[in-house]
Amino acid sequence: MKITTKDGREFKGTALQIVRQMKEMSFFGADRTLFEYVELVIEQTRVHEGVDLDVFGGEQTDEEVCVALLDELGRHRLLAVGR
Repeated sequence: MKITTKDGREFKGTALQIVRQMKEMSFFGADRTLFEYVELVIEQTRVHEGVDLDVFGGEQTDEEVCVALLDELGRHRLLAVGR
């Protein structure tokens, strides 16, 4: 999978690898767990874009959460997803 963010950054790999890369590049992400980072992305997207992302639902693996996050960001046209 390959994604491109609104600011033109590109990430490649599995959903889990991409979200980990995004987390490590984030000013506030490096010291957070993966789930804390995803929650931060959801919160910041709500605040800055006015969009509620539907990511969490029941028990999910890290990979499933990352897939859901990227799918939601793509669905709201906050990033471009290529496979």
